Amino acid sequence: MTTVRRSTAATALFAAFPAIAVVHISALALDVEWLSLATKPFLMLILALALLWSIHRLSTAAVTALVAILFSWLGDVVLMVPGGVPFAIGILCFMLAQAAYVVLFLRRLRTRRRPPWWALVYLVWLVAGIALLSRQDMGALYPAVVLYGVVIGAMATSATMTTPTIAVGGALFLISDSLIAIDRFVPAVSVWAADEIIMASYALGQGLIVWGVTEVLRRPQPVAVGM
Repeated sequence: MTTVRRSTAATALFAAFPAIAVVHISALALDVEWLSLATKPFLMLILALALLWSIHRLSTAAVTALVAILFSWLGDVVLMVPGGVPFAIGILCFMLAQAAYVVLFLRRLRTRRRPPWWALVYLVWLVAGIALLSRQDMGALYPAVVLYGVVIGAMATSATMTTPTIAVGGALFLISDSLIAIDRFVPAVSVWAADEIIMASYALGQGLIVWGVTEVLRRPQPVAVGM
């Protein structure tokens, strides 16, 4: 496939992603369960294909990004199954996705040696989140959720050391998962249109991350700096 055709295909896939996301979120809002279930697995698959069609070679950074997308896709699929066990497996899948993003951002896409000062908000978020969850009856899930919070906080923080697009995507991903934790584990707090807002912030966050990654990988010169 020529470079022009690959670029056209990648553009079409990136354009299809928000369209599928809108259909999925609309299905959630209208309570059309079959449509929401049918569209959810395609979200991360489309982003994986868009990434593959956007790059010129399968570098280590691209493979790491694909690993993160794969675990995100697995998490999406597993969480479609109700029950505590699938939820725990979904947490594990997303934690692995976040860990892959941390490696990608710090070792392959890093453009600055330290996070900006405002990234301290993520530390405040983590401390406040742990304090809030410690008051809830979470049972055996508490250590896993706290560990997941640490990992996603690291992802959002490391994203601030790359590009603005990826940084915004990381923040939205963190917001999405924070809303999931509140909606599931903090019954005293009612989140309006929780499912729709969670998926909207998740889809936009993942989309911006992958778009930002492709922007970097298409550059003639790498932007990574030494650790």
